[in-house]
Amino acid sequence: MLKGAGHRNPGSKGRNKVSRFSARVQYACVAALELALHYRSGQRLQVKTISLRHQIPQGFLVQILRELKKAGIVHSTRGSSGGYILAHPPERISVWDIIQAVRSHDLQARPPIAQSPLAPVFQGLWDQLDEQERQFLQQTTLAQLIQRLPSQLQPMYYI
Repeated sequence: MLKGAGHRNPGSKGRNKVSRFSARVQYACVAALELALHYRSGQRLQVKTISLRHQIPQGFLVQILRELKKAGIVHSTRGSSGGYILAHPPERISVWDIIQAVRSHDLQARPPIAQSPLAPVFQGLWDQLDEQERQFLQQTTLAQLIQRLPSQLQPMYYI
């Protein structure tokens, strides 16, 4: 291992992390998870509620929810008691579904690999990583993410 490789400065606490996903994708996932938390109760959430709770710009959230609706992930109802609700149970919606619904704006071509005879080795590596990431995100559902939340954030159902 190279000197310093794999060792993190204790004071850096994740500062070197770069998200693989745009703000649009991250906001879509947060909004979908918020809707998942309220799915069983049947409560529809208004854009303003989600926006305020998660500091998502309201206009941006409207665009994201329209894309999720177009993809069949959420339903919306107009009116004073209207709002958004998941179109399917959280167990049936994967993180990959959400990403695909909003990512069309974000798709970026991978920069060309350096003109080197060694470059194809890395292209294969990046392709393999992309495939593993896709499989992982397809297998991760909103219901599983709810289970990862601290108990005080998980929904309570009373009989």
